[in-house]
Amino acid sequence: MINTSSTHTILFKTPSGLLASQKLKIAFPYAGGGFSFGSATGTFNVVNDIDVASSTAVGGTYTDYTLSTGTAAAVGSIAVATTTASGLLWFTFYAPSNMSIPSSTWLRIRIGTNAGSGGVGAVSMINPSPATSSLVTITTTDASDNIIDRGYLSLAIITNDQVAITATVLPTLTFDWNATSTGTVGSENCAAANSMASSSNKNAIDFGALTPAVAKIGCHFLFVGTNASQGYSVTAQQNHDLWQNGSTTMTISPFKNGVPQTAPAAWASPSGTYGSHLTYGHFGFTSSDTALSSSTPNVFNTGASFAGFSSTSSME
Repeated sequence: MINTSSTHTILFKTPSGLLASQKLKIAFPYAGGGFSFGSATGTFNVVNDIDVASSTAVGGTYTDYTLSTGTAAAVGSIAVATTTASGLLWFTFYAPSNMSIPSSTWLRIRIGTNAGSGGVGAVSMINPSPATSSLVTITTTDASDNIIDRGYLSLAIITNDQVAITATVLPTLTFDWNATSTGTVGSENCAAANSMASSSNKNAIDFGALTPAVAKIGCHFLFVGTNASQGYSVTAQQNHDLWQNGSTTMTISPFKNGVPQTAPAAWASPSGTYGSHLTYGHFGFTSSDTALSSSTPNVFNTGASFAGFSSTSSME
């Protein structure tokens, strides 16, 4: 991408090899906003920030050469110099007097922070700006700069190398319920003798004949699944108090004693106040879900506290 730090790995097969006192030159476009060593990346060091290695096969094992700075190569090392001339940024590699890289040898040159043979690569090149297709020249010469071999590679520098990937995950919600004989309601087990699980189904709870002063429970299990980030809300409501044959006076009132317990509280038997039919029996509900409310976690105290329906308003 334009005007950003970049590393380079140049891999090529040299037709004539690289022999004693010969030179290998790599030229990048430099003038007019071309490649550079930007000051923000620090000082380029040819020993640390360049690797030169060779192999007999492109996928073979590469052997690194020792590098030094300058134009005079000591025995056993390759000297490297960087210069700018004729609008190009040059990397010139000087072979020592004992160098003998045979023809058809593969050479691998790393430039930038990907180098690691002579030291830890710390500085990379800066790409050109604006976007362009840059031609890089690779040349081998003799000691007098007479060309032996020459090749080219092209680098495409683009304005933006980012790909924004977006997706929308559609929300899903599944909900189901059924009678159950597992779990507890307050201190009562859903499988206990006074439970209506055996005579309940998905859409009905039949309490059957009620014995005075004996509580009966019915248990349903709710299944909810969603991927919505804000979760879900389940509400329940009644269409009327439990009654006999549609009578609005012969009813079982909401827990407790006919005054709906909107703040869940421990179960208590009806007070049975003479002359006050609202206290003769009551009906409440609870939940064993400990994460039922985000504002008041475990609002039903793991099923030990109960609430009563308030008229026909929904309860969450």
